[in-house]
Amino acid sequence: MKRAVSQNQLLAWAAGLLVLASLPSLATAASRLDGHGDAQRLPHGFADWVQFGAALTASLLLAAMVTTRTVGHEGATRRRLLTQRTAVAACTLSWLYTTTPASSPLARHLGTAVYGVVLAWLAIEVCRASGARLSSGFDIADRDQRLRTWGITSWFYLLCVAGSFLVTMSEQLLRTAGFDNALIVGLDQRSTLGLVGPAEGVLAFIATVAIEDVVIVAATATLLAKARRPTWHIYTAICLVEVAVHAYMGISALAFAVLTASRIWLYRRYQGFLPLAVAHLVFNISVLLKWFAPGLPTMVIALMLATAAILGVAPRRAGKTGATA
Repeated sequence: MKRAVSQNQLLAWAAGLLVLASLPSLATAASRLDGHGDAQRLPHGFADWVQFGAALTASLLLAAMVTTRTVGHEGATRRRLLTQRTAVAACTLSWLYTTTPASSPLARHLGTAVYGVVLAWLAIEVCRASGARLSSGFDIADRDQRLRTWGITSWFYLLCVAGSFLVTMSEQLLRTAGFDNALIVGLDQRSTLGLVGPAEGVLAFIATVAIEDVVIVAATATLLAKARRPTWHIYTAICLVEVAVHAYMGISALAFAVLTASRIWLYRRYQGFLPLAVAHLVFNISVLLKWFAPGLPTMVIALMLATAAILGVAPRRAGKTGATA
């Protein structure tokens, strides 16, 4: 018989996941900001060591949880769970290789993507062990609910577009008002992530989607709700972490609080982390097109917006029941 998980344990897991999700990004932003100054205060390789420590911690925790869950199973189920153990080992070996000094920039971004996937997997295992299972949102058989889920995905995509517009407009407003010092000049998402090509961009955004949508928003909101925390606690904790992760943008990062609060509301209202992740990834792909194929985005984004607007009416036609497992 499984022992009930206490509220303190749920809060500890939520806090731990938030630390593992945000620490590497904060270290990378701090290192790049430190590099813009006259004197470097952070030690060489600071961000790499933080990333290594976070990845090692996440991998060990994931290995322990998967091993504990798979003990005692027999037959086909045991073989399937043994495959999961092998996958954990493969993920660990891959990021260990990609963090070596001899690895290429592309390999390092691969390691970041693997870390994001491992952390998302860990979040799912934590929620499962805590009795607060995460629903993908697509594990349903009813056609109307599937249509509804795609409609919710389109809402998330439109929300990403609106959030990007809000951040851009806030930056322009600050510049117009003469508050350039409130912005960190020379630091943006592309330079902070160190992207030199579309392949690195895809890998970096896979990590971004896995960490921000699955871990920071979905898993944290689920664990805090399971711990019976007040709604404002849930919103405040997640929004603060999202603002901190995007702090390299200066004061305009506060706009992410509005975007994150909207994402939390939609997730808590409809459940399912995959609509959130799919929409975010599609939006990030349009951002990559803007960076590396400037002639394409206008038409592509217009098509995406039109498709999202059409799909967005689906939830109203399919009733008010959320697309949960």
